[in-house]
Amino acid sequence: MPKLYSSKQILKVLEQKGFIFISQKGSHIKYRKIGNPTLTAIIPDNRKEIPEGTFRSILRQANLTEEDFKRKEIKAGEPEIIAVTPAIQKKMDKVDKLLSKKSK
Repeated sequence: MPKLYSSKQILKVLEQKGFIFISQKGSHIKYRKIGNPTLTAIIPDNRKEIPEGTFRSILRQANLTEEDFKRKEIKAGEPEIIAVTPAIQKKMDKVDKLLSKKSK
């Protein structure tokens, strides 16, 4: 049986690969990576185990492989973001504000 990943593990890998939070509607979170092509991945929030089919769909959306999740040590460094536009920066600031409210 293949390893099942949690939402938290998937989000961590996406962020390490340069994806940024865009929005959330209900229990679904939208992450985007600006580039050519621009990639958008939708991830269910607060799941201890993401079903295999859903995980494969996230891999396709994010243009990743299962190997990206199997690596024990992902190299630290700058995310693979090409450019941060003012609109993206505004969304990032909004996310920071929301996260700081959640942690209180």
